Amino acid sequence: MGGQEAGPAHENWARIQADIDSCQDCPRLGGDLLATPRRQPSRPPRITERPVLFVSEAPPPDGGFWAPRPVEDDLRENLFGILRELGVSLLLDDHAVETLNDFLQKGFFLVQALKWPLRESARTLRRGERDLIEHTVESHLRRELEALRPRAIVRLGKVACYALALCFPDSAFTFEPSARLESVRGQRFSVTLAAGDQADIYATALPVRRNMRERPRILEEIRLVIRDHWDAASRHIM
Repeated sequence: MGGQEAGPAHENWARIQADIDSCQDCPRLGGDLLATPRRQPSRPPRITERPVLFVSEAPPPDGGFWAPRPVEDDLRENLFGILRELGVSLLLDDHAVETLNDFLQKGFFLVQALKWPLRESARTLRRGERDLIEHTVESHLRRELEALRPRAIVRLGKVACYALALCFPDSAFTFEPSARLESVRGQRFSVTLAAGDQADIYATALPVRRNMRERPRILEEIRLVIRDHWDAASRHIM
């Protein structure tokens, strides 16, 4: 998907993704929670400077958001459709490499809170699910956030909310395992990144098939992000 850019930041990103792929603790801690992938999860191919970062739950067994055609990813299709409806002029073929590159070039990015496919959603946040999320935060997600330095973070669902609360324990934003997604939806918080940069942080439901009855509400909650961070004149995140 496009060429790998040169330079220390991109080399660091490649190391982070290689460490995710070779991690032995993810499958050890995941155990029966993890599904057998039909293909290796596709990782974000390169870094984007200070993006609006979407954080989803986990890649599906067929490769996930970053896997282009022949994979037809549910999350990608729904998220791209919402962004277009909000005025982000993405290319129209949801499953083409060119559209994924367009998403990156316009200043957006996506990572998963968990790095391997799940048998079922971890949104109940039981003890074993929390152990896996906590490992992923300490070993992988914190490093991704430090590399990306996002200007805004959009948490898609409860797993992302819990993971990001662990990433920013000293912020006003908290999310206990017993918390409901409803308690943070439609709100904007501010967090301080490792390098000292400020980032806005939002929450909505994961826009996948099981949640599409909530699409109008998800769209309005993502509208807050676009209102705050999309520059229609330059067609880029600001």
